[in-house]
Amino acid sequence: MKTKSFAVIAVLAVLAMVGSLALADDGAMFRRNISKTPLGVTEKAAMTMMGFYVPAQSSDGTLLEGIEYYDAEGGLYDTRDLAKPLIAVYIDGLPEEEHEDEAAEMRAMGGASFGAHNAFAAHSLDDGASWKRVNLTNSADLSSFTLANGHDYAGDAHYVTFAVAGDRVMAAVLSKYCTGGEPNYTLDDTERAELAAYLGIAEDDLYLNDIFGVAGSQGSVDYTLQGFPEVGEIPYSCMWTVRGSLELDEETNLYD
Repeated sequence: MKTKSFAVIAVLAVLAMVGSLALADDGAMFRRNISKTPLGVTEKAAMTMMGFYVPAQSSDGTLLEGIEYYDAEGGLYDTRDLAKPLIAVYIDGLPEEEHEDEAAEMRAMGGASFGAHNAFAAHSLDDGASWKRVNLTNSADLSSFTLANGHDYAGDAHYVTFAVAGDRVMAAVLSKYCTGGEPNYTLDDTERAELAAYLGIAEDDLYLNDIFGVAGSQGSVDYTLQGFPEVGEIPYSCMWTVRGSLELDEETNLYD
């Protein structure tokens, strides 16, 4: 009896799978160019979806009457006025025609991560039809380190990753640019006391002090000395974090 019952259940499961496959209908391939930089070197791309719905809107803030979905034959399958926000990050190189001299210098220097990239984030509120982009680093044409041969090493953002929690996003970027920001070690005594009082911690709390010596000078490794002259001197990287959230504008009832 147990064998027969199992066989009946198995047959029903197969029939259910066949029925679901018969009802499934993939639409036409949907493609969008997020970076829109054909002359740039775009890498390290990643994407995720937030776990809630918002009113569908285009990247310019226009509230949409509905997002249309089509089946493989081009027929209208469904129309929806809500969408889950999509978040993407990537690094993108500077346009080559604008920085030919810099690119030539970087090629001459070599380097494990040579180049000049910025880190970007983009979000879509219409299921990927349009994207709004923001430059997270703006450091590709800057420099915080001068090589021994006199070249200023580009502030190259060479890796980016991110995480989403609710309506909040946080990105972490590895970059050769190590100047700027507002680290705690730049606080004077008054600012440190005010921040400690605000956080409810002691002024000598480790959080407010530069115990790891991150205020030190940016160093480098000369791989020529290790038998790799084609790599040359490479400066150390710094890790930057950027955070933001998807906010509702109560006046317009739109998200950004």
